[in-house]
Amino acid sequence: MIGVLIVSHGQLAAGLLDAVKVIMGAPTQTATLALNQGDSIERLRAQILQQIQLLNDGAGVIIVTDLYAASPYSQTIANHTELANLKIPYKIFTGANLSMLIEIFHQRLLHINLDEMTSKILQAGKNGVREFFTELRHYPAERRKRND
Repeated sequence: MIGVLIVSHGQLAAGLLDAVKVIMGAPTQTATLALNQGDSIERLRAQILQQIQLLNDGAGVIIVTDLYAASPYSQTIANHTELANLKIPYKIFTGANLSMLIEIFHQRLLHINLDEMTSKILQAGKNGVREFFTELRHYPAERRKRND
């Protein structure tokens, strides 16, 4: 089974995983890491590598970070050489949101491999970001009347 590691600033990763648990139940082979104020980014890098190794059972690991180019992301990609040497298959997604995580766990239940999951995860993450009035304009007028 593909492992899942969520890495964020503060308790965002734990909060996202908690929301997944409410919606889908508690997933296995999953971990979170937090970078808190004053924490060492070098220590975070080592923790990320250690968690990836623990979560990998041969199927690989998906790592989800909160913000592109920020410390959780940069410390994850800093492990690239070590992960290549360990021959651990992995994918890194950034811009974490709940829609993306639900899709990851849904695809994992279907036993989809890492490469096949990628486009579905990216699409779910993008589709999860909406603005009410923009969506209302695209909602057919006849359906709006029926729902009033």
